[in-house]
Amino acid sequence: MSLQGFGTRSGGMPSHYWVEAQGMLLDLGPAYLPYESSFPASALPVLRWPSTSKLPDFVAYRERVRYAEGVEIDTPKFSQKNAEFVAHCREVARAETAPISLGTWELSDMQSLHKAAAKGDSWALAALEFIRRSLKARFPL
Repeated sequence: MSLQGFGTRSGGMPSHYWVEAQGMLLDLGPAYLPYESSFPASALPVLRWPSTSKLPDFVAYRERVRYAEGVEIDTPKFSQKNAEFVAHCREVARAETAPISLGTWELSDMQSLHKAAAKGDSWALAALEFIRRSLKARFPL
């Protein structure tokens, strides 16, 4: 098996962030992993999971830092990238007349997983296999 994912960049700043807002864990990052993979990789969903629900065993997060609500990360490079990203999102939102497409499906509950699997999504089918075999996602040592 070969694993690829988010690491920690030099300087100790994480390379992957997710957000908890309005009772949801929101993570767009995994949907981008296959684009820079060194081998063919299945498309991954974006995650919009209720914070009050336990994450399924096929999803794992290793929290290294938790920032308080409203905190701003005060590093020039991060601040610049964040400002550019927010400005881009606002520009796209203003220009769009139709709902924005994420280019992948959204994992929001077990029903969404089963729906994607029924459509033949390889990631969803693999997640169901994790469940069938009672496996748990683990981080490499």
